[in-house]
Amino acid sequence: MHLNGYGVEEIQIVARPIGMVLGGLIGVGFSIIPVKLLLGKNFGEFRLVLISNTEELIGQPSVGYNTYLLNVQTTGTSMISLHKCSDLSSILDLKAQYLQSLLAPMDGMWESIINSSPHWEIRMDREQAGYYAANDEGTLLQFYVRSAFQEYGRTLFDHVIAQGTLTRAIVSTIDPSFLSLCLDVQKKLTVQTYLYEIHTEVCPSHPEADGLDFRLIKASELDQTIAFQQACLCSEKDLSGWLRGYSANLIERKELFVLCRNGEWLGLGECRKSDSQQGVTDLGMMVIPAHRGKGWATYILTYLSTYSTAHGQHAICSTTVENVGAQKAIIRSGFTSRHRILNVELPRCSGSSALCVHEHHE
Repeated sequence: MHLNGYGVEEIQIVARPIGMVLGGLIGVGFSIIPVKLLLGKNFGEFRLVLISNTEELIGQPSVGYNTYLLNVQTTGTSMISLHKCSDLSSILDLKAQYLQSLLAPMDGMWESIINSSPHWEIRMDREQAGYYAANDEGTLLQFYVRSAFQEYGRTLFDHVIAQGTLTRAIVSTIDPSFLSLCLDVQKKLTVQTYLYEIHTEVCPSHPEADGLDFRLIKASELDQTIAFQQACLCSEKDLSGWLRGYSANLIERKELFVLCRNGEWLGLGECRKSDSQQGVTDLGMMVIPAHRGKGWATYILTYLSTYSTAHGQHAICSTTVENVGAQKAIIRSGFTSRHRILNVELPRCSGSSALCVHEHHE
């Protein structure tokens, strides 16, 4: 006996509330239905297709199994499964579709963070329906459902949340589908980051601009660059390992600049051309603490935005809500913010279905 390609020996349905109701109807009280029962029987709102009494699954540890939410509808029963991706090759088309669905360009830093996080492919009746990304700290970073499965978006989202491993989500207002689903279940939300796009071109100027040199950083200056970045970040953590790889890549791509005067480094500027969003460039800057509040951040950003425009690129940037100084510099540089990145607290489990299915990995 099979359902959509799944053998009964692979499936166990745990349905305490439904079991209690059916138990009353057939004179047997149970919380785990232990018999092969009800093939295609329609009980009004629910259509239960099969239930297994496989002893190997009942009461066994969940090693090698994942808990899945079974969507039960009047139209029939659909199997939802999650499959961890070893790399992104199986969902590259979905990632491209996701970027096309956004209301504005995606922040490059967040894109790199998300793409380096674990991804899961979502399948519905073994057909690719979408994907999601989540980090090891229980944060849902991205959720996307193909247009053909949009009507099941809430069901699939609830299914992912019902796994019980996610406690929060990071979602942007440029992604209305993901945002709407988060709003449906959120316990609390706060603004984390402001997203900016260039609006008005501002020419770079500064009263002390004479003698300044704003140039690309050389490969031989990598160690000096890392030390400068550490001083700007003022972090107690040793970030040199991550900074080395990140900065070496920017230097090789000719996207990392330094602002200096008489040999002294005042600040750095990043002009990162997006690999996935044609015509989009992410700007970033940092100024050494001793020279902050003197207009150098604005000078760096206006220089970079002018540079981007001259190369046919649309400049974007972002900063956190706490960084008021950076916000002022960004606005003075001709940028405007229409979108936010939100931190959303999620419930441990969501959704209207109480059914769980244990499915062995393929």
